[in-house]
Amino acid sequence: MTNSYDLVVVFDTSLGDSKDDVDGALKKLLGNAKLTSTEVWGKRPLAYQINKQSEAVFVKTVFEVEPFETKSIDDNLKLSEDVLRYLLIRSPKKKAEKAVVEKKVNHG
Repeated sequence: MTNSYDLVVVFDTSLGDSKDDVDGALKKLLGNAKLTSTEVWGKRPLAYQINKQSEAVFVKTVFEVEPFETKSIDDNLKLSEDVLRYLLIRSPKKKAEKAVVEKKVNHG
């Protein structure tokens, strides 16, 4: 059973902010994951410098993957030189959908 995950990545500006550049980098980082949606928020200034960078490319993506593969995705994100920061969380939508289905099953 696959789970849905939300990922926000802050990429180094050397990657570029075009959709093709970002999609290529995400596919390499996420491996077998099925991309559901990707939003490129573009190049934005950082509140403080990270690795001597004052700007970065912000990207939000939603993808589906088997739970055991998240460890390798996390490792890829940590080791990538293009990734300045990231936040990976399990999407709350799936939990809400499951709760509604379970409620219907239990109550009739």
